[in-house]
Amino acid sequence: MRILHGILIVWCLVFPSRVIGEYLDPGAVYVKTDSYENHTKLQLPLGAYKYDIAWQGISVASGDVVVKQRLIEGQKFFRVEANAKTADVIDWVYKLRHHSESLFEANSLKPLSFTTWQKENSHHSIRKVRFLDSGHIESRRWKDGEEGTNQFFATNNLTLDPLSAAFLARSLPIEVSSVHTFDVFNGKNRFLISFRVAGLESLSLGNGTTVRAYRIVPSVEKLTDSSKREPKLDSALIWLSADSHRDILKLESKVWVGSIIAQLIDFTPQSESRTHEARM
Repeated sequence: MRILHGILIVWCLVFPSRVIGEYLDPGAVYVKTDSYENHTKLQLPLGAYKYDIAWQGISVASGDVVVKQRLIEGQKFFRVEANAKTADVIDWVYKLRHHSESLFEANSLKPLSFTTWQKENSHHSIRKVRFLDSGHIESRRWKDGEEGTNQFFATNNLTLDPLSAAFLARSLPIEVSSVHTFDVFNGKNRFLISFRVAGLESLSLGNGTTVRAYRIVPSVEKLTDSSKREPKLDSALIWLSADSHRDILKLESKVWVGSIIAQLIDFTPQSESRTHEARM
């Protein structure tokens, strides 16, 4: 049941991925992207975004993204957590439990640390990444209880983790046909990720309302694979709300049979205990 792979641009990049060609050390590849220093500050409410993930209309998994804020030595940081799990009806065939979290600076959106934990059937993996002020990146990963693997490399490019990259992408100016590209490291692999704005359209939501949304086409090049291919996003779309919040409303990915769709169904502000409908 690997149909769940490839649906969420954040989660698909932190899931372990198969190397098609020869694995290349992340410090040995060259990539140059924009520094994006003049991005717009997001009007980002703190709270939990809940997603339903369905295949051919059947709910197969759920996910949530929780946005928090921390103050470290007088400086504001966002702490973002992403979680995913398969539904009970799917667990007996394919059981997935996933948690990732990123700590990144609130103004520049540059990451400080990234951690991901995942249990996939009987396999268990952990990755921890630190982004140092010197421009170096330190990574350690464990799999199935084996001794950890360490990596340490330098980068002179703006290198992000999957979650900080997603938030930076949401903060940039958007217009039809614009393209933004990011250098992303998930603790093992390094990716060149591009988002192309394909159009502005009306999007029907599950609660019967219609909103204006940008349709985004993502593409991924796996820099640490000599084949340069990342098959998980061969055909994917993202819909982003056309307002100041830039909420990720819907994601769709074609699979070998049909499509998987993840849709925002609920938003719970941190300051309130009761549940609200998704802010649209």
